[in-house]
Amino acid sequence: MRDLVLVSCFLVVLYFCFKRPFIGVSMWLWVSMFFPNGWVYGFGRSFRYSLMVAGVAILSYFIHEKERIDYSKSIMAVAFIFLCWTFMSSLLSINYSFIVWPEFTKFFKVFLLFLFIQLIFKRQLHFETMAWALVFSVSFYGVIEGLKFISSLGNHIIKGLGGHILQDRNYLALAMNMVLPFLFYFIRKPGLHPQLKLVLMGIFACNVIAILGSYSRSGLIGLIVIFFMLTKYSKQRIRILIVSGIIAVTAVQFLPDAWFDRMNTIESAAEKDASFLGRVAAWKVSAAIAMDHPLFGGGFKAVENYDIWLSQMYKYSGGVLGEIDDYGYAKAAHSLYFQLLGDHGFGGLFIYILLLFVTYRKLRKVIKSHETDEWPRQFAEMMMISFAAYVVAGSTISVAVTDHPFAMFAMASCLPIKNKLSGR
Repeated sequence: MRDLVLVSCFLVVLYFCFKRPFIGVSMWLWVSMFFPNGWVYGFGRSFRYSLMVAGVAILSYFIHEKERIDYSKSIMAVAFIFLCWTFMSSLLSINYSFIVWPEFTKFFKVFLLFLFIQLIFKRQLHFETMAWALVFSVSFYGVIEGLKFISSLGNHIIKGLGGHILQDRNYLALAMNMVLPFLFYFIRKPGLHPQLKLVLMGIFACNVIAILGSYSRSGLIGLIVIFFMLTKYSKQRIRILIVSGIIAVTAVQFLPDAWFDRMNTIESAAEKDASFLGRVAAWKVSAAIAMDHPLFGGGFKAVENYDIWLSQMYKYSGGVLGEIDDYGYAKAAHSLYFQLLGDHGFGGLFIYILLLFVTYRKLRKVIKSHETDEWPRQFAEMMMISFAAYVVAGSTISVAVTDHPFAMFAMASCLPIKNKLSGR
């Protein structure tokens, strides 16, 4: 029954994706973040939802739109350079080709989403539709898992679906953190029905609970960043502080001792936490790969190749990187920065940081060019908060080349800057 409902609804949505390209690219991101295959168990599991919606969105663009690529946009230009850089790092990779090229193909699909957002997005409706897609995809996990956590009195440990990028509870917590500002955007949106705002407040609360219930230390740090930034960009500082206080008091009363034990390891992780020490080992190996291949790095997932891990561990152990412990298996980089460093070298890391910088600069220009009550300013402020959580919490998660951040890059690139002289 679940398969029939999902597939029927999806086919209806495909029709609207064909009629309106901006719905198509929004659904493209929704499918990527929601992972519909993981929620069904019958014939619906075999559908290639991402391929179908991407194909319809691209076809719809060529039928209904006439825009050309504007390479003069700084974000577009830097992102294209990064794509070319990853292609070169794949060509020169020290990792197995049967691992590297499928990963490059995945990233190329991410870049296609980025590209078509650039081509299609122009109006407020386009941006808000994409924001709703993010809210409905990620927050579905937040509501379901948050309610489970409450009903179990804190004994349910939250994680995503197996086989999906959000199965990692740290990335799931990061994704939920990154949608909180968009929920806040809609909650304070003028003209929105009061009852819908109450529903969105409940979804916001469930996301916060789910972030805490994930036992993710990076998720907690990201949550602190979110609330700090919300007080900076919102006129409702007192309300936000009151809500933050209520959440903190509630957490103290209902979160289990195991949660506090894990969070307390943030201060002492470098001394005794095996999970953190494993991350440090992965960071050191990623740095060692970059030292041997400084320009293009080792290629996608080089640090996860145990042969490469061993060669770098014994080569540099005791040297400038200090001791590199052998954990018996290769680990993911566990940091978007070290992921870029090991996979694509110092050059790839520099280009990505440049991409973050030009995105920040574009959002600042949008904020400065619009009045407080104008939607581009409010949307840019929420994106700024979302990116703040990404750059801070992402320091412990390998999330550099996924759909979510690149969709955000594309939306930032398309936000309008108001001409003060013309008023447009």
